[in-house]
Amino acid sequence: MTKYAMTIDLNKCVGCRACVIACKAEWGLDDDKSRCWVTPVGPEVTEDGMTSTFYTGLCNHCDSPSCIDECPTSATYKKADGTVAVDKELCIGCGNCVLACPYGARYTSGHDKKVDKCSFCDTRVAGGLLPACVVTCPTEARLFGDIEDQQSSIYKQVFNHDAYPLASKKFNLGPNVYYVGQEKDIKLLLKRHLPSAQRVSETNLAWRNLKPMISGSLGLTSLGVISAFLGQLFLGEEDEHE
Repeated sequence: MTKYAMTIDLNKCVGCRACVIACKAEWGLDDDKSRCWVTPVGPEVTEDGMTSTFYTGLCNHCDSPSCIDECPTSATYKKADGTVAVDKELCIGCGNCVLACPYGARYTSGHDKKVDKCSFCDTRVAGGLLPACVVTCPTEARLFGDIEDQQSSIYKQVFNHDAYPLASKKFNLGPNVYYVGQEKDIKLLLKRHLPSAQRVSETNLAWRNLKPMISGSLGLTSLGVISAFLGQLFLGEEDEHE
């Protein structure tokens, strides 16, 4: 079974943002929106000395994503290859999943008012290509592939080297984006950008209360459409008899 994952090498990332630009160009994103991002972390004095790095973030395509449970229309779902996807036909743009993501990897598009995020360039991968960000990175800091394939480069990097997801023992959704690099850089990244269960529960409390209302309103809307259709159908038959 295929399960896609990505690693980002902090030793190689220079913060040039070529990945961000490539992503925007590939998907025609709004200027103020992005499926991935690069932000500086540090410099900071640590017990291991002065250090600084870059946080290269994106959807982590988690094994147990919090966004799925919070979607009232089941627009967010997991595909057979392990990636987390958004069905734009079902998405109502409520923003529930946006708040549910502990990585801040989702946003509502200004173009169609639907939720958007990194898809691991699913259409490119389906055509035998690598994600745009991976191909564009000038230092080859990104590695993408099937983590279930023990012969793949990404499997060897994750399981034969020190590769760390943004997760902890207290809060672990099973992210499939891993970071490799010097220990002091990894520690700084985890210190600054480690998600927490508290953040998810606090930001989602209001939406959890609204979820039944949204689902109910969708049901009423569907019922209204059906009623209108049947009414028009019978009205048409009466007109024909007349």
